[in-house]
Amino acid sequence: METPLIENGVLDPRWVEELTPRALQVWIDNRLHGKDIYVPGDPTRGDMPHYVIAAVFPEIEDREVRRDIQRAVRGFLEVMARNTDSSWRGEAADELLRLAQSVGDGDDALARLIANMAQEGKFNSQEKPDLHHRLLQTLVALGWNGHEAFWRKQLSMAPERYAPIVFRGMTLISLECAFALLREMSWTEDTLRDMQISLPGLLRENKPGDLVPLVQEQLPALPAEAQEMFRKVFAKRGINLSPTHGYANLEKMLHRQGAPDLFSNATATKPGLVSQE
Repeated sequence: METPLIENGVLDPRWVEELTPRALQVWIDNRLHGKDIYVPGDPTRGDMPHYVIAAVFPEIEDREVRRDIQRAVRGFLEVMARNTDSSWRGEAADELLRLAQSVGDGDDALARLIANMAQEGKFNSQEKPDLHHRLLQTLVALGWNGHEAFWRKQLSMAPERYAPIVFRGMTLISLECAFALLREMSWTEDTLRDMQISLPGLLRENKPGDLVPLVQEQLPALPAEAQEMFRKVFAKRGINLSPTHGYANLEKMLHRQGAPDLFSNATATKPGLVSQE
C-alpha cells in the first residue's frame, strides 16, 4: 500500500476511497490505537489519532466509503460496550468516541449504542481519560436529546464532574429544564470553568431573547461566582444581564446589617438553594 498524500493537513480522500472495507477497518483500528504506519502522527504538534480521519471524512465523495467508516466505528463501539477486556479502553476508546462525534451524524443506531453505555454507567470512574464524560459529550455532539430522566441519572452519578455536560444535554430537550437545573448544580471551580466554555456555544445556537429571561430567573439563587461568570459570558455577546442582589449575596448584606438570623429565615424559605460550602 502506497503512502498517502497529505495536502493542507488533510489526507488525500482518494487514498481512503481505494481501501477495501476490511482494509479500511484495519487502518482505522490501527490509527486509533497509535499504530498507523501509513499516516504517522506528529506528537510534537499534539496530533490526535482520530483527527486525520475526521478531517478527511467530509472530503470523501463516495457515500459507500463514508458508510463503511461509520460501520467500522459502530462495530468498534459494540466491542467496547460488550467486552470490558477489549482493547477499546483508555486513550484508544477516547479517540474512538472523538471520531464518532465527527462521523456519527445521522447514525441513530450509533447514538443509541453510546446512550446505552452511558445508561449502564460501566465507564463512570475517576480514571483518566474520563470515558463516561466523553460518552455524554458525544451524545451532545450528535444532537441526541433522549429524555430528562436519562440526563438526571447522569448528574446523580457524579454531580461535580458531569453537571455542565448534563446541562448542555438537557438544552437539547428543553431550555427551561436545563436552566432549572442550575439551582441543583455544585458550583465548583471546575463547574464554573466548564460552564464558561460551554455557554458561548449555547448563545450561538439560540436567540438571546430565549435565553435571557431564563438566566435572569435563576441568577438570584446562584452563588456570586456563578452570577459573575454568567454576566461576563453574556457581556461578551453585548448582552447586559440585569443586576440583582440574589440569595448568594444576601448573607453578606444581612450580616453587615447585624441580622444573621434574618438570613437563616430567608434561605429556609428558598427551595433548591445551592449550597456554597
